[in-house]
Amino acid sequence: MSVVEGAIEGSRRLGVLRFEQLQRALSRFGYGEFISAEPIPHGLFGQNVFVTSTTGRYVLRGLGHSDWQFHKERYFCEEIRTQTQVPVPHPYRIDESSDIFGWPYVLMPRMPGVFIHEENYIKTLTLEDRASIAAAMGETLAELHRCRFPHCGEYDPLRNVVAPLDQPFSAWIQYHLGRTLENCAKLPDFSPAADLEWLRREIKALAPALDVPFEPSAVMNDFKEGNANHEKVDGRWRVSGLFDLMEFYAGDGEADLSRLGSAYLDLDKKVFRAFLDAYLERRPARPQFKERFKLYMIADRLTIWDYGIRNGWFQAGAKMREWFEKYTGASLR
Repeated sequence: MSVVEGAIEGSRRLGVLRFEQLQRALSRFGYGEFISAEPIPHGLFGQNVFVTSTTGRYVLRGLGHSDWQFHKERYFCEEIRTQTQVPVPHPYRIDESSDIFGWPYVLMPRMPGVFIHEENYIKTLTLEDRASIAAAMGETLAELHRCRFPHCGEYDPLRNVVAPLDQPFSAWIQYHLGRTLENCAKLPDFSPAADLEWLRREIKALAPALDVPFEPSAVMNDFKEGNANHEKVDGRWRVSGLFDLMEFYAGDGEADLSRLGSAYLDLDKKVFRAFLDAYLERRPARPQFKERFKLYMIADRLTIWDYGIRNGWFQAGAKMREWFEKYTGASLR
C-alpha cells in the first residue's frame, strides 16, 4: 500500500483511489475539503481507508462483500448506539451509487484512541497493560449485550430487521456445528476421523446446556481487540471504539466470549481471567455456564480451524485435538 501523486493505493481490494474521488465522496455528505488519505495496514479484507478533511477524520469503507453488508452494519450500529453506551461509528452513512468509485461506499467517523495491534505499539505494552485492556474488553462486551432483541435471529435486508430463526437457537447452533464438521472432514490430513468423532461426542454431551433460557442480545461473532480502538484515561484502559459489525446476529451473548477468550488464553492466563471476570461481574453466569463456554469455544475454534486450513494458517502436521484442548480445557473457577 502506498501514496502516489494525486492518489492513494488503498488496498489490493480497493485499488488506487484518486484524491479527486475522495473529495467527491466527502462533498456528497457535506464533509468539507479533502486534506489527506492514509492506507490502513491492518484488517483481513482491506475494505477501509482513513480520510481527513476540514471537518474531521473519517473512514471510507468500500466494495462490500454483498449488497446487504453496509445496511446490516448500519442497522446494528444504530441498535447498539440506541440501547447501550458502547462507542460505535455514527453516523454510518451509505452512498448507494457507483458513479465515484465503481461501487457503493460508506463514510463514517474515525473512532478515537489507538489501535493497539500496530506492530510498533503493541511491543510497548506491559502484561499489566494487556490485563487492563482485557478487563476493558470484558466490560464493553457486557455492555454490548445490553442490546436486546425479542427473539434470536439474523438480519433480513429486505425488511431491515432481525428476522426470527426458523428453529430453536440450540438447534441452529448445532446445525452450523455439523456443517463445519463436514467441511473439516473433507480435509483428513488436518482433521483425522478420530478427532472429529471426539468433537462430535463432546458436542453431544454439552448440547443440553444450550437449553437454559436467556434473553436474546446482539452477538458480534467476531469480538476481538483487532475490531476496537483503546485509550488510557487516568491510568486505566478503556475501549474507545468498536467497529467491523458485519457478522452480528441476535442470540446468546455468551458465544462472544470465545473468539477473544482464545486469544487471551494464547497470551496469558492472567489476561484471560481479567477479561472473563470483568464480563461476569456485569453479566452473571447462567446455570451450566461452563458447559456452554466449552461448546461455544468448540464452535469458534472449528470455524478458525476450517478457515485457517484453507488459507494456510496451519502447518502440515498440526494436531487437531491437541490444538482444540488448549482452549476447551480452560480452567473456569
